[in-house]
Formats: sequence, C-alpha cells, structure tokens
Amino acid sequence: MAALFQYQPQVHRDGKVYTPDLLVAHARIHAGGHIGNAETPLPVDRLMVGTNLQQVGSEAHGVAALVVIGGGDGDHEGPLLTVGSLHGHGGDLLACAKPLSRQAWRLADVAGHLDRIILRGWHLTGDARIEASEESITLDAESLAATKRETLIFHSAKKAATSAGSTDGFEATLEDPVLERSISLTYAVELLA
Repeated sequence: MAALFQYQPQVHRDGKVYTPDLLVAHARIHAGGHIGNAETPLPVDRLMVGTNLQQVGSEAHGVAALVVIGGGDGDHEGPLLTVGSLHGHGGDLLACAKPLSRQAWRLADVAGHLDRIILRGWHLTGDARIEASEESITLDAESLAATKRETLIFHSAKKAATSAGSTDGFEATLEDPVLERSISLTYAVELLA
C-alpha cells in the first residue's frame, strides 16, 4: 500500500476561499542551485503542515522553496503553488520534515506574471530575523503546469544562505506584487537530544 499525504490548502480565488482535499502520492525535491541541479525523491511521510518541527541533531537550517502541487478539483483544475521549506541539518536533506504553507494560489492566476513573484526566506534566532534568500521565480509556467496529479515538487531557492549555526525557526514567503498578496510559512524548530 502506498503512503499518501492529504493536503488541504486554503486557496484564495475571485474573492473567495475554498479548501480542496488533495492527495499527494509522489513528492520530489528539485534543488536548483542549492545542492546541484538535480531531482531527489522525497518520501511523502516527510511532508507536514504545521508550525513546529522536531529535529534530531543540531544546526537546524531551512531553505525557502516554491512548492507546486499537481491536481485539480471540479471547476478549479490545474496545479497549485505554495511556499515550503527544505528543512535539513548536517547536509542530510531527507532527515527532516518538510513544512509547507496551508495557503495556496492557482498557477493559472499567476502564470502571466510568474517572473514578478518573489521567494524570500529568513532564519529566526531569538529576536533576530536574518535574511537567507530573496529571488524572483525563474521557472516557466508551462513546465509547472505539466506537474502530474498527486505529485508535489519543492523548487528550492537557488541562492540560499548557509546557516551560521542552529536557528530557532524559519520563515518563508511568496510575494505577488501584481495582485498585492503573499503566502507565508513560519515554523519553530525543537532540537531533540
């Protein structure tokens, strides 16, 4: 029996919010410039929607990512976009959970200005908010639209800063200056001894 992750995003469209039930059977990481231009399979049991992440080990580190979820529901066909974090430690990208936001947009709503959307990330330590990345989306809408149903892909920030040490948490946003809206993700990290 295959593992499945149930994703229930809050999708804002035409002044309304709806919450589709999407099943994710396949997840991948497209690391871009972070750890080479490669795709890595990701077990769906690593996916999470939440504000707290437990980690064994030290040096908690997040990397902002554009997340594409293939699928559709009735009148709202096509992929969704959200923001997530490729959380890891000690170079082991698969060791930790991968948080993603509950907020999402339809790709069709932003496809015409995808290059204007900004992906940002910050390391949170104590009261400090340290910038980790800021870049425009350079992926084309056509390739994102080809994402298959029940598939989720993390596209990491290409110029993500390496953490100077362990952080207390991470924040990531997708900002759309054309439609004047944003999607955010903030989570705390609990290091387990």
